[in-house]
Amino acid sequence: MRDQRLTLSLLPVVLTVALLLLAGVLFSGCYTIRQGTAYLGYLSRARPLESLLAPTGDPEEDERNRLFVERVQDIRYFAQHELGLNVGRSYSRYVAVDRDFLVAVVSASAKDSFTTHLWRYPIVGALPYRGYFNIDGAHSSAKGSRRAGWTSGSAGLTPSARSAFSPTRCSRSCATIAWTGSRT
Repeated sequence: MRDQRLTLSLLPVVLTVALLLLAGVLFSGCYTIRQGTAYLGYLSRARPLESLLAPTGDPEEDERNRLFVERVQDIRYFAQHELGLNVGRSYSRYVAVDRDFLVAVVSASAKDSFTTHLWRYPIVGALPYRGYFNIDGAHSSAKGSRRAGWTSGSAGLTPSARSAFSPTRCSRSCATIAWTGSRT
């Protein structure tokens, strides 16, 4: 029974990897595979949110962690009981990151108008930005857009801002919170 549950819990990861490989073969493979690999890396490091409540030896950090967990639990409660949403396992895990943002985003427009450059993606279509988990990749993409004649820039997005830009919703099995605290 336990093996069956483990197999079922790995199923979304296996399907995601298979989909990314297929998309990499059919479409712009390098970008899709790099971002998919980085995303799967974050997923593999995700820990239960409640693990933040373990004592760290630093009373200030312990209090910040407690308040963070409490805030997330309040948000989940509100979503479920006030808005009637099925929260499932959404926002029940976190990932420690070493910067104030999870995703860097590149956007570009024509130099002489508000014409937005659109990047094309498998499945989601065309979007006016390109996201990177690696900040160097974002800077490189912005430079490439400028060389191609676009006005371009990159910026880091906080986890809450990232979700506002997301064109699709992540399945419940992969929803995580990026935590910028010092815990690993």
